Amino acid sequence: MFKTISREQQEVIADAPVLYKTIVGSLASDPREATTPESPPIHFEARNIRIVVVDDDDFVRSALCAFLGDLGFNVVGSAIDGFEGVTRVTALRPDVVLMDMRMPVLDGIEATARISIEVPGVRVVIMSAYDDSSLRDAARAAGAHAYILKGSASAFIESVVTNAAATAWDRSYNATGSVAS
Repeated sequence: MFKTISREQQEVIADAPVLYKTIVGSLASDPREATTPESPPIHFEARNIRIVVVDDDDFVRSALCAFLGDLGFNVVGSAIDGFEGVTRVTALRPDVVLMDMRMPVLDGIEATARISIEVPGVRVVIMSAYDDSSLRDAARAAGAHAYILKGSASAFIESVVTNAAATAWDRSYNATGSVAS
C-alpha cells in the first residue's frame, strides 16, 4: 500500500515544528512549497520505512511498536534505553528512530547526539511527556529531526514519521533517484 502525502496533509504538516524535505530534493521550510502542480504526488510505501523504537517503559514501547506496525511501518527493532538504542540503530540502520527523552543509562538527548554522529542519515524523532522549550532546544541541538509530545494524535505521529523518512531518503538519493555519493 502506498502512502500519498496530499495537499491537505502537507498543510497539517506545515503546522508541525518539523522541516519537510521532499524525496526529489527540493528543500522547503513550508511543505506546501514542496510540490508544484506539474510534479507528481510523493509516494511512500510504509512497509519500506524502517523504524527503531527506544523507550524505557515496556508498555509504551510495546504500544508504539504495535501502533506503527498496524500503520504498515516496518518496526525493525526496539531498545530499553539510549545506550541500547544507539547500539541497535548502528547495527540496524533504520530510516527513523522514535526516541524517549528521559531514560536511564543514556537519555534521549545524548543518544540522539551519538546517533547523529555515528549514523548521520538516520532521523530521530524525540517523544516526550514534557512540553518544555529548553528540552526542545536541546533535542534540536543534538540533531533531532522533530520533538513531539507523547499522546499526540495518531495522524500527527504518522505524518511526522513519514516526513522524517522522506528527509532520510532524500539524503540517500539525489534528484535523479540514483544513489548520492
